[in-house]
Amino acid sequence: MAFVAAMFAVHPLHVESVAWISERKDVLSTLFCMLTMAAYLRYAKRPSVSWYLLSIAAFALGLMAKPMLVTLPFVLLLLDYWPLERFDTSLNLEASADKPDRRKILYRIIIERFLSFALAAVSSVITFIVQKAGGL
Repeated sequence: MAFVAAMFAVHPLHVESVAWISERKDVLSTLFCMLTMAAYLRYAKRPSVSWYLLSIAAFALGLMAKPMLVTLPFVLLLLDYWPLERFDTSLNLEASADKPDRRKILYRIIIERFLSFALAAVSSVITFIVQKAGGL
């Protein structure tokens, strides 16, 4: 981890993020992006409300740091598909009558991701309105 931080600090493409205070949003959004993914991975392995809310809170803070994180819910969906394989009904389930079908699993995953997609949509609308008002 220290090696990655050192490379980020001295790499010519990102030295301004570390050296200039006005570019700290890159470092901050990256931190919250990684915190969101770590909390979500922990939630996916052992579901609990606290890990889910931590992932949503980290995502919201990341969006406030830099709106570029609006694509993160799609990344989390890709993580659900692979490597977590949460869409597969045959994993970790015995052959039984109460085995959930793909539709129920898909609905559960969509409901889990709804709040993060809603935050991304709100952030996109706010960013659009602010840029339009600023004349950009």
